[in-house]
Amino acid sequence: MQHQMKNDKQKNWERQNRKQKNARKETGKEAVRETLAARKKIYVRYKEGAALYSMGLSKFQQMAHAAGAVYKAGKACFVNLEIFDAYFQTFRLDEGG
Repeated sequence: MQHQMKNDKQKNWERQNRKQKNARKETGKEAVRETLAARKKIYVRYKEGAALYSMGLSKFQQMAHAAGAVYKAGKACFVNLEIFDAYFQTFRLDEGG
């Protein structure tokens, strides 16, 4: 009887673990869809831009400010992706390096 209870608990745990993994996969798919949709936008918030360029939030904020691509409306900040992208392209490494 006790052995059966352990097997049931193990099966339940495995089932929950699979559900969590699937939920993470769906979240990842959503993030990709949102990122692709953001490419059509000219202005994005910091979080969207960081996801779009696959970098950390604070690094994206620093680069956006350095690029002069930040617009502020009240407390909301928006980054112009056209300006940011032009600035980002300046970091391209030469073939040798």
